[in-house]
Amino acid sequence: MLKTIRNRINIKAEVDSSMLDTVSYNFLTGVLTLKFQDSAIYQYNDVPWKIAKLLFKAHRNNLSVGSVFHAVIRDRYDYARLVPVVLSA
Repeated sequence: MLKTIRNRINIKAEVDSSMLDTVSYNFLTGVLTLKFQDSAIYQYNDVPWKIAKLLFKAHRNNLSVGSVFHAVIRDRYDYARLVPVVLSA
C-alpha cells in the first residue's frame, strides 16, 4: 500500500500493482471501486468487507493485488464500468 485514506464510510488506497492503481470501498453500500492502470474504473456491487479487505491486505500477506482480484472478485460480483463525463463549455 502506498497511501491509505479511511473514514467511517470509505476506505481508499493506492496500491503497488501492475494491474490496479487504486482500490476503494464504501462500508455503507458494499461497493468496491477499482481504478486500473489504464484508467478504467469499475464498481463491483454487494462485495462483503471480508472479501474487499483481501485486496487491501494483499501485499501484507505476500500476495499480488492482481492475483487476489482474479481469485475472489472478478466474475463473482455484478459490476459496471464507469464512463467519465465530459462537460463542454
